[in-house]
Formats: sequence, C-alpha cells, structure tokens
Amino acid sequence: MEDILKKRSLNLAQPLTVQQENSLAEVFSEMAGIRQFEVRDSSNLRITYDLMTVNLQSIEEMLNELNCRLSNKILQRFKKGWIHYLEENECENMKFTPHSCCKDPTIK
Repeated sequence: MEDILKKRSLNLAQPLTVQQENSLAEVFSEMAGIRQFEVRDSSNLRITYDLMTVNLQSIEEMLNELNCRLSNKILQRFKKGWIHYLEENECENMKFTPHSCCKDPTIK
C-alpha cells in the first residue's frame, strides 16, 4: 500500500524552549511515519507524516507527553477537529473495496 503523506502546520499554545525543541527533534526522528519536522518559529511546527502509520491524534498525544500543547484558540480547535474527521474517514475509506456496477459481486 502506498504512503499517504500529510503536511500540517501546527500552532502551539506557548513558545517552545530550546530543551523542548531538542526533545521534539529527538522524538520525531525516532517516531515511525514522521517524514519531516521543522520548527518554523518557537510556536509553530511544520510536520509531514504518513497517515498509514501515524495520525494527528497520536502526534498530539506525543506533544502532550512532552508538555507542548497545541493552541486552544477557537479556529485552531475547529481546524484540529476537522483534520481528525478527515483522517479518520480517509483511513476507513482505504479499507473499503468498492464493487463494480457492471459485474456480479457474487461471482469470483
């Protein structure tokens, strides 16, 4: 199955410290599915990941473990919820095999 790469820009609630940046770089380099990680400024992350391996939910959980919280502003919460919805649907759709309208599905 091919990779489904997602590029996301994540805003943080507070700027990262140098120690947090180093911890994130170390954890993301070891985390399966993370293709690219960049700290744009101290409160914005740019991340590219393979949806078949990791999703935004697990990235958020890892950020929370490192005491790096995503922004809680209303627009950011909406964006995060929308991304979760899209990723869940995309993963579910990958499991589904569509039937052909011109072929009897009972015949194999």
